[in-house]
Amino acid sequence: MEDDSGPQKNSLGESPKQASVPPPRRRIPLWTLLIVGVLVAAGAYGAYVYLTPRPHCTGTNSIVVDTYDSFMGSGSNPNATRAAVFQGFENATHSCVTVNYLTQDVANVIQSEPSSQLPDIALGLNEVTAEALGLEGYLLPYTPPGLSEVNSTLVNELSPEHYASPYEWQYLGLDYMTSVDNRTAHAVSTGDVFDTLLQNKTLAQSFLYENPTTDPVGKEFLLWEYQFYTSVLHQNWTSFWKSTQNVLPPAVSDWSTGIGEFGPSGYPLFVSFGTDPAYYATFPSNFSMNTTFSHYGGKQYAWKSIYGAAIVKGGIHNQALDEEFLNWLLSPGVQSEIPLNEWMYPANSSVPIPSVFAANPSVTGVIPLNGYTSPRAIAGNLTGLLEEWQSVA
Repeated sequence: MEDDSGPQKNSLGESPKQASVPPPRRRIPLWTLLIVGVLVAAGAYGAYVYLTPRPHCTGTNSIVVDTYDSFMGSGSNPNATRAAVFQGFENATHSCVTVNYLTQDVANVIQSEPSSQLPDIALGLNEVTAEALGLEGYLLPYTPPGLSEVNSTLVNELSPEHYASPYEWQYLGLDYMTSVDNRTAHAVSTGDVFDTLLQNKTLAQSFLYENPTTDPVGKEFLLWEYQFYTSVLHQNWTSFWKSTQNVLPPAVSDWSTGIGEFGPSGYPLFVSFGTDPAYYATFPSNFSMNTTFSHYGGKQYAWKSIYGAAIVKGGIHNQALDEEFLNWLLSPGVQSEIPLNEWMYPANSSVPIPSVFAANPSVTGVIPLNGYTSPRAIAGNLTGLLEEWQSVA
């Protein structure tokens, strides 16, 4: 962590340090970190990491894909999984694919890239960024045939105008160590996340979340809190932040850093994902954990995180091939790789869910907070919301 977001002592009186447990979903493999270091040291543009550089991928029978650094990288064999996705597409279409694994948020890179360096495909936009990029003119609307297997609600919660197509989803959750939940008479797992923190200063001091100005998950968490307060509790959303000023530890700059500090030697509470228990069940850690949502009035509420892929207007080499790739992402073969490599639910509703996902809290009956707003409203309100958060947090 940087000095301005350094850890404080947790509820156990210990100074947090990086846990030895491998973080779920968005792990960054060691070889990736080494490549990033070489690129930065050499003065190259540090946003890019290439799994397999392919200088021969030029011309009309090629596409360029920008994605996050650990796409399909959190399973037991990342190289084989990535090959199944990208080389599988090449084999099926007799094409060539260049993959840029970004160390920055995909949406931010698309907005800042020179037009000559824009990719064909932006893979990893979410319900916060897809609509905004579409409205700003960066994306080409497209409706893949594979969307017939995707719940229309998921499509509408990502981008009703089809600027991006969803390929995976899950709910944000509050990861917690079960020992902490037990010591607080299960206040963490059964109560409202925000009220629990307000009522227990010690817990609040042990709660880590991502900075919404620097991290996509942080933005989603801010929207979770905002929508829960305004639409469910009918209260001023800023009251939570004002009441926890100088109590919450500084927000961590990104999810990957934060998950590395979740655990007995770090923070026992962390904003992450509702499928983390399945990951920890597959790759056991040295502590017991679970995750939970917001509870109020006998109901559960959560923010739905949706990831999608889109065609970037300025980067098109072959539009027909771009469209084929978006549909390829929704095919049963690719979708079946998502649960145990991305640790999310596949968008294709016909794909079976692995049995280890039974370790996750049930999403049946969870009320998505996204239903109280729309992607267009989020795109229009986010800048103002971030500015106000910075003034009260």
